Parts: sequence; structure tokens; C-alpha cells
Amino acid sequence: MIIFSETTSSEPCLVAASLTFGNPVVSDQTANGDNCSAPIVWTGGPICASTSGKTGSTQMPGSPVVGGTAFGTIGGITCDWNGANNNDVWIKFTPTSANVCISISGLDFNLQSIVVTDSNADGDNNPCTGNSYAAGSNDPNWTVMSCPRPNLYTTTSGTQLNQQHCFTAVVGQMYYLVVDGNGGAESPFYISGVSGLPAVEPPSSCPVGLASFTPTNVTIASQSSCNTPSCTVAGGVISAPASSGGCPAGSTLQYRITVSGVAGLWSTSTPVYDQDGPAQTIETRCSCNSDATIVSLVSTPVTTAPGTCVGNPLCSCPSGLASSTAPAASVVNSSCSGPACTTNPGSINAPTASCPAGSTLEYSLNGTSWSTSVPAYPSSVGTVFTRCKCNVDATVVSISGTVSINPAPCVNPTVAAITGNTNVCIGGTSALACSTPGGSWSSSNTSVATVNPTSGLVTGVSTGMAIISYTVTNSFGCSGISTATVNVAVCCGASNTMSWD
Repeated sequence: MIIFSETTSSEPCLVAASLTFGNPVVSDQTANGDNCSAPIVWTGGPICASTSGKTGSTQMPGSPVVGGTAFGTIGGITCDWNGANNNDVWIKFTPTSANVCISISGLDFNLQSIVVTDSNADGDNNPCTGNSYAAGSNDPNWTVMSCPRPNLYTTTSGTQLNQQHCFTAVVGQMYYLVVDGNGGAESPFYISGVSGLPAVEPPSSCPVGLASFTPTNVTIASQSSCNTPSCTVAGGVISAPASSGGCPAGSTLQYRITVSGVAGLWSTSTPVYDQDGPAQTIETRCSCNSDATIVSLVSTPVTTAPGTCVGNPLCSCPSGLASSTAPAASVVNSSCSGPACTTNPGSINAPTASCPAGSTLEYSLNGTSWSTSVPAYPSSVGTVFTRCKCNVDATVVSISGTVSINPAPCVNPTVAAITGNTNVCIGGTSALACSTPGGSWSSSNTSVATVNPTSGLVTGVSTGMAIISYTVTNSFGCSGISTATVNVAVCCGASNTMSWD
């Protein structure tokens, strides 16, 4: 193996060399290395690894699905990458200094390598999970650190048998060196750290024995059921396990809900009971706080059994509801009273009859929105509609009942002025008139003057003054009055000259 130090301003400079005879023996590769979750943990010393026998990987850089697909760039960097990841190998390392150089030698012509780190686009701090994305678009889940051969390997471009990855790293951060073969290519290769290494595997603060621990699951404190008065499904409670499921210190309890065979994502939020269903199957696990890839065993599943009102005879639509008429509300219209013409308020009242069982009475004022509340009495003319609505099928309703609203207009009528001669002799008469019809006449002092209540003819009785009133009362009991003062005197001689003692 030959290791070069290479820059853009000088010829390659030999840093170290070693000579190996025959094909390399893959002695440093364990069963790990098959995918992101089970990589080879590399400490920086020279090793010999191989892509041989590797299967398709999830979270393969630039590949939205297991088995690979076509795409362009990775993490915003133009680095075409093999779309068939059926024989890749994953090597995980954590640098001890910022300037990192890794040398690979012995690669087959159809192998390519790349160094990536988790972009944490999904926010879960787990490099082996990520957001989905469309084939052909940029892979958002990885940040590319080094891609020495940015083009897809072909018979014309080939590949570099010796590849070098030099980049600036964050000390203590986790990186992955991924080597992949095109078209099923397999090859052993040597890898050695030139600088920034030996790498160290970060000390694990995960609880001892976490991988073999099984937490307790949630408890279904109560199942939902059909509430027959309203024909709605209510209740149902999921209780979190005590003491966070028994997860040891350094780990966090997570929940996963599966509905209709589709498993959701793991979450730290306690599941909420779905009252109306479908059933929820809930599992728990403990996830290491410092390394999200290390988790416990999954608990025994617990499944909810939501209630339903379907098939409940108390919650079916009443027979013949659509052809029946709802009971009408009753209305007490407003009225007027007293000389001041004050308003006695009106009211809308619930009908004395009820809707059939399995339906609910609703009201609507003037055919607008429907409500189960009795509407307030309006100030203008209108109509109150009622209907019976099926509790389990809102599209099934009765024929509407109706009742009219006629509020009284409490306003005193306007009365015209009184006309005619207001000077009258004792024993004499004078005809008074008013153009407003429907009124009646009255005198304030009948010992001085009287008046016919219908004709308005005034007769003088004795000397003095009297107030003659003309009162008009409308059908709502409100009155309007017009008045005139009549003078009564002794008349002398043929000229009937009026005089007072």
C-alpha cells in the first residue's frame, strides 16, 4: 500500500509505503459493515475490508429506497453516486483532530467511495433515519464531506484504484466512509488514516444491557363506548407506564402507534386514545440518549378496542323521520301597554311535543343556521323553523315545523290639530273637528262645557274654560291626543255679545 500527500500546487509526495504480496486477506472485517445501523467501527489503524456479500442498505447516501434508484447530487454537492446499493460497506469513525485524511488502495475499477455525516434534517439526531424524498432530487439526509471521484464510474471514466479523502472535520463528530460497487462489483481494499486519526469510538454513555432490556407498555385505562343519549362515542384513556416504563437512566421511553397495519414513527409523546377508531396498537422501547441507534427490545403490544354506535338500536334513525313534520315552537308576541306605550317583551318557547327517539330537535330563525338552542325573540317580523335531525346520520331530517313572529310596534299614533270655534255661549253649541279618524272626544270640565264623544259638538253649560280632548287609540293600545281650550260666556242681546261676570 502506498500513501501519498497530495495538493493542487505540487506533485504527489510519498508519505508511507508498504508491500503486500498476493490478494489481500480480509481479516479486519466482522459481520458488521452491512448498513448504517451496523457499521464497522474503525479506530484509524490500517485494515483490510471488502464489499463482498453486502446487501441493500437503508439510508444509503443518495438512494431513497433499498436497492437504489437514479438521482443527481447528494447533500447539495455534485457527486453522482451509484443507484444500486446491493454490495456496499459502511465504516464509522470519529476523528481526534480537525484535519482528516484517509487513504484507500486496492479498489476495483467499479468501486467508488464517499465520506458523509448526518445532516440531521429530520431533527432526531439519529444518522440512520431520515426524511423521504423523490428520486432524482437532492438527498437531504447527508452532508457530503469528501467525494474524490464525483462522476459515476463507467468504462471510459473508470475509477481511482487509490482514493484519498481529505476534509475538515468536527472533532468528536461521527462520520461514515461508504464504499459501493457498481453493477454488483466486489473487491477487498486497504484503508488507513493519514492524519486526524487514529479515530476514537466515542465513549458510550448508554445504559449497560439496554439492548436486551424490555420496557413495560401503556395501560388502556378505559375503552371508548357509545353514549346512547347523544349517540356519540366517548371515553377511552391511555395511561403511560409507571416510571417511564422502567427505562434505565440514560435512556428515554418512546412510543409507536400502528393503525391498520401501518406503523408510525417513534415518539416520546404519550399516545392519545382515538375514540372513534380504528384500533391503535401501541409499543414502547427505550432509546439511548447519547446514541439513538442503540435501543432496547420492543415491549409486548397493547391494542385499543374503540366503541361504536353503529348497529345500536337506540342510535339508528327513527322510522319515517324524513316524511314526518317536526313539532313547532310556540311564540308569545310582544305587546304594548299604558299611556306611555311601553313594550311587553315577547318570547319563543320550545314545543310541548318532542322529536322521536334517536333524533334531536333543532331551531332556525328565518331559515339561517340550525342550532339546538331556542333562538331569542327578534325585534322584527320573522319565522321560527324547527326540525328533527337523526343522531347518527345528519342528512336524515324531518319536514320543518314553522311559526310566525309579529312583534307589536309600540309607537303612539300622531293626531291632527282640533279645528272649529272654541268660544261658546251658555246654552249655545260649537262643532269641533279633527282630520285623524277613529278617535273619541272628552271634556276636562263638564260643568263648564260638554262634548259629544263621537261628533265633537260642544255645548256651553256655565261660564269658564274647559279643555276638550280628541284621543285616538290604535290596535296595539297606544294613544295619541290633540286638545283645544273652550271658553264659555254669557251672551247679551241679539248680537250674542259674550261677557263674563
